[in-house]
Amino acid sequence: MYIFRLAFIEAQLTDAFIQFKNHYGFEVQVCNPRKGNEKGSVENKVGYIRYNFFTTSPVMNSYEDFTETLRVQLEKDRQRLHYEKEVLIEDLWNEEKKYLLELPVEDYPVFKEIEAKVNKYNEAKLDNTLIHIPKASNYPFIYFIVTWDKYKAVSPDGEILFEDFRPYMNKKRAIPWISIFKDWIRKPRAVSYSRYKKYLPGRINEYLLVEDLVVRKERLIEIVNLLVTHDIKRINEDFYDLITGNNENPFGLDWNEYDALAPTGGEQS
Repeated sequence: MYIFRLAFIEAQLTDAFIQFKNHYGFEVQVCNPRKGNEKGSVENKVGYIRYNFFTTSPVMNSYEDFTETLRVQLEKDRQRLHYEKEVLIEDLWNEEKKYLLELPVEDYPVFKEIEAKVNKYNEAKLDNTLIHIPKASNYPFIYFIVTWDKYKAVSPDGEILFEDFRPYMNKKRAIPWISIFKDWIRKPRAVSYSRYKKYLPGRINEYLLVEDLVVRKERLIEIVNLLVTHDIKRINEDFYDLITGNNENPFGLDWNEYDALAPTGGEQS
């Protein structure tokens, strides 16, 4: 006769989850392995949301806008009777929230760290998108500290090089023109095939397309000096005054040739 003794091992929570639990002050009830029925109530509520509010793909302008739309829909949904208690869900909620803990003032910082290689154009890849990070090429690699909507680009020494929304948020992002122009000054030939060329305002774009690389470098330096006190849209709008300054057309240009119909530039989406 054989006797089998089953050993029950207590679930081990990760340090990150324990910190998350302590921050919000909730207790944990761990389910058993392969026992989906133990959390059936939660799964049913997820299914209710999916089948009632996502029957078709939602149309959304942004995540923030969609979150607000869903919040309004769910508040309206509380005006129905509970399937078992025959009481308005709104009334049950108002009674239950008296016993809930207050949420902390600060959200728990949920993030992930990703190591990324840097190419010679100060670019690193995040979410399958190349992102220009000023001074990134000074390092063989950098770290992206990412949350669900934003990122920080950090050097191996811990310096924050850049921060912005993640690419899939479809937010317009200011282009770091000074850093890009400084890269172009070192490699004037790169202007013609740079992926940032299409974002240059029309007059500046034409001004920099001169074939003489020595002249192109001089013009890049000129624009960089202006970017210290003006944004690129302002330089484009006041192009004739800012470029010539007190000199009378130092390059002998016909200014009318640079009034190409082109977007004002300065941002990328």
